[in-house]
Amino acid sequence: MRSYISLVLLALGLSLAYSLDFACAQGPPNTESEIDAILARSRAVFSGRLRYTVNSGFIVQKIQEPAEEFELIFSGGSSLLKLRVKASEVPLGVNENGKLKITYPPREGFLEKDTLSHQGRHIVFNVNPQVNRPVFYSARITYEKEEANPPWPRQPLYLGSIWDECTRQFIERVKGKAVRRETAEINGLRCQVFEWVVSAKEKYNAFHSINQLVEEGGWLRLSVFPEYGYVLSRIEFLGKERALFASYESSDFQKTEAGIYIPKRFRLQEYSTEGPAFFIEYTVHDPIQINQPIPESDFRIMLPVGTEITDSRPGDHSNIFTVKAGGALPPDVDDDLVIVKSSILGWNWPTALISGVALGVLCVIVFLVARRYLRPRHA
Repeated sequence: MRSYISLVLLALGLSLAYSLDFACAQGPPNTESEIDAILARSRAVFSGRLRYTVNSGFIVQKIQEPAEEFELIFSGGSSLLKLRVKASEVPLGVNENGKLKITYPPREGFLEKDTLSHQGRHIVFNVNPQVNRPVFYSARITYEKEEANPPWPRQPLYLGSIWDECTRQFIERVKGKAVRRETAEINGLRCQVFEWVVSAKEKYNAFHSINQLVEEGGWLRLSVFPEYGYVLSRIEFLGKERALFASYESSDFQKTEAGIYIPKRFRLQEYSTEGPAFFIEYTVHDPIQINQPIPESDFRIMLPVGTEITDSRPGDHSNIFTVKAGGALPPDVDDDLVIVKSSILGWNWPTALISGVALGVLCVIVFLVARRYLRPRHA
């Protein structure tokens, strides 16, 4: 009996030794190579077309901004961002007896803004509906290098990846210091979790902004799903006491033709000492085109006749002129701007539609009256 037990124990011991030897041969996961894969994913998208809606606001103050509709076309260093928002939902400040009063005038149609960065030029075109007046069109031309401030809300070029360039550079410098934590399930995905200690000196390099929660530094945490090409399901900025300062969360990933997974939903939530503060949400709509060829002709803005253009490039004084039918534009922007006929009577489309219907009804009435009273008489 003892010999039988000894054989069993010997077999178990050999099995355990083999398992440990196999595990040692496999070695622990190579954390640094996985961080390299995360960084590579952050640089994987170089062109595309995206349509998305942005909602933002402040939770504590119960402020909700109007929904904004965007279309983004980008390739290399060129981009065209188109914005549309209902004009009736955009507040205007009116000075009444020295006090600022916020109003919502019944403007029809959409406020539109096209922002083009192409071949060193930066052009902004605005469509501004008025109350009982023609739509006002305006454009401004500058050099791209003069536009130091990036557009807001930020273009979603890094959906599912690292959003902030400062954070990316911080990770590249300290990737060997990453600490692997227990896996976590986030929106149905079992994610690998990595953390870095952020000193008070490095806080401005690791975090996109600062408040009291991270004044003394804290932690940077990434939750990554390798099976989708090392996308980031969540990025978290935490204070010294692990208090959450900001969270970037991506979900509902879709595989594109280029093989890159893009989240259709993204939310940035910031926190203050009082709780949830500013938030911004992106909802990406189909179709999603990533890393597909973009023709140069797509980087153009259509200017209606009557657009007021301010060309701020010449020097100390801007060149201001109005686009006319058959008129000419500065020769170096022919590739960026195209003159088109303005909308009917210069009004926005709802007004034009109502005017057209009214004119049609009037024509029918005139026809019926003429038919009744102008019939030929027979002898």
